[in-house]
Amino acid sequence: MHSSDHNLSSDPFDCLCDFLRDPATGWSLGTFGALAEFSRTENEKITINERPDYIEAITELGAIRIFNHPELRILPYEILSKLENAWSQGVVVCLPAASANGAGRTSITDLGPDPASLVNLQKEERLFDLGLNVSHIDFCIRTNNTHLINTLSAAKGRSLFPDEGNLIENIRKTHPTRVFSSQLGRIEVYQDIPSGKNGAETPEGPHSHLIPELLAHKRTHAANLPVPTGWLPSLAFYPPNSIRTTDGEVRSFDEAAHQRFQNLLMRFADPGIIALKKKVAEALSRGQTPEDYPTPETRAERTALRVALRQWHHTNGPSSILDRWKTAYEPNANSKL
Repeated sequence: MHSSDHNLSSDPFDCLCDFLRDPATGWSLGTFGALAEFSRTENEKITINERPDYIEAITELGAIRIFNHPELRILPYEILSKLENAWSQGVVVCLPAASANGAGRTSITDLGPDPASLVNLQKEERLFDLGLNVSHIDFCIRTNNTHLINTLSAAKGRSLFPDEGNLIENIRKTHPTRVFSSQLGRIEVYQDIPSGKNGAETPEGPHSHLIPELLAHKRTHAANLPVPTGWLPSLAFYPPNSIRTTDGEVRSFDEAAHQRFQNLLMRFADPGIIALKKKVAEALSRGQTPEDYPTPETRAERTALRVALRQWHHTNGPSSILDRWKTAYEPNANSKL
């Protein structure tokens, strides 16, 4: 993606292809407590294959394939950060629940060879579904390690939890390929699993998370994400944030990155939220006081208003009128968060 992103495609799959070509955009596929992430650096060796029905990107550390599903829906969002004048952002890619649901296996299952692999396999590699009982995501590992294959084969038909025989620890020690997939695509992670409980250090590049305590909540997504009723998040991506690094630290404001994400919002987000942000900007431009502005009724609208104030700080600078709005709408407006 480039700063002249005004020609952002209105076709959802074309838009996904554009962002996959951008090395600064990260991706994830999973659910609360189990997630695979794909990212790369600008100088990293990569192979990108494009077909009418899918696009894929393959590096030495991982790979991703995204399907051109006719029902996919792109839903960009902005949410509040605890950091002063900052926000978080991302994009969930959803399918109707009836189209999103897959095998939903509830026990460890030997799936044999993996014909859908994104890389060439050795003959002895086997794919095992871990049976995490998530309707719309399959969480698998692929391995040619004889000991792990035997251990998983002996555990067939059982749930991964409770973890009898330290199966999770065996998986961590042997570093199999993690293969997480949905009806919108798959992410494969090739690099080693970090040591320590739950992978103490999150590595750069493709990696995965498996946290049983979070999985137990049985939640498909955070409550503040704009996933409509009857839809399921089957993929997500994260274009660069204009004031935060990928590690979440504050950086100097990047106008091009900001405009790029605003264009994405204009194209695919809830028109009501877009209209509200525009009205707030117009009110600030006129010098209108917050007392003369109607208080937003919904949580989503209040969040959008506060995000708009934080963005105005970066695009137009501080001012006394902005301070009045912050006092009215931002808790702890006069203190560092």
